[in-house]
Amino acid sequence: MVITGDTLTTATVQAAFGGRMGMQPAAATANSVAMANITRGAAAQIFGKPVDQLTVGATGTPITANWKFDFAISKWPARNVIAIMPGSDPARANEYVLVSAA
Repeated sequence: MVITGDTLTTATVQAAFGGRMGMQPAAATANSVAMANITRGAAAQIFGKPVDQLTVGATGTPITANWKFDFAISKWPARNVIAIMPGSDPARANEYVLVSAA
C-alpha cells in the first residue's frame, strides 16, 4: 500500500473509478506486486499510530481486501507522437528528451 490518498485531487480519484480504460494491464505473474493507494488516516488505523511515528519494518493489524479490475477496450483511439526537434546548441546535438503520458 502506498500512502498517497491525501495528495490526490478529487478529479484523480473520480477518474480512477471511471468507465474509460486506457491500457491493458500485464498478466499477473509470480513476481507481480498488488498496490493500493491509501490515506494517512487509513494507514494510522492499520498501524495503530500516526504515519509520522512509524519505523521501517513496523507491522500493523492484519487486513483482508479484494478488488477487481475490469479491462475494456476504449472507444477512443490513442496515439503516441514521436518527434525529433533539433536544437541550436552543437554540444547537445546527440541528446534527446522524451516526454510521455499514460
